[in-house]
Amino acid sequence: MAEVLGVAASVAGLISLADIVVGRGYKFLRTIKNAEKTVKSLVHEVNVLSGVLHSLSNTIQLLEEDEDSANFDPTTQVHYIEACYQTLLQIQCSFEAALPSTPLSIGQKIRWPLRESKTKELLADMQRHKSTMVLAMSATEMSALLKVLTRQDAIQDGIRGLKSHLESDREERKHIIIGPSSRSCVCMSIEA
Repeated sequence: MAEVLGVAASVAGLISLADIVVGRGYKFLRTIKNAEKTVKSLVHEVNVLSGVLHSLSNTIQLLEEDEDSANFDPTTQVHYIEACYQTLLQIQCSFEAALPSTPLSIGQKIRWPLRESKTKELLADMQRHKSTMVLAMSATEMSALLKVLTRQDAIQDGIRGLKSHLESDREERKHIIIGPSSRSCVCMSIEA
């Protein structure tokens, strides 16, 4: 359970960082009207990843509440979370380097600090991280669905067992109730 909480906390940290990156990205795009298309795509991809991370967080919270989540192995998930964190951190640092902390003087321009090839590399990394997180969310949801279906089968088996027990109990009661009256009817017909 502690491992699941560790993964949930890591995803929450990613969400916070992604939200910061998206905010800084939009600020950069507002400031630079003619920003490169790759920078716009990068901000969009981080925004989409943020939504995926929010969904993944909700799915992980379901795992937290599940007492059968002991077989959940978080070791591989943490590796992917760390890689995503590093990429988001690079993007955040790029926006911080591009956006001045003090107002610009006349004639100064804000520039994107990375080459287009590096920006495209970060964009590809973000798309890969997004795909990985979507896959993790789907696998987790599928695992939860399989658990629900297994529990449903167990419940149905229990209901069938109760039903057969009730039917056999009903038959026994019929024999007990019908038994003496049918004997008296048989006895009366023999005497007549």
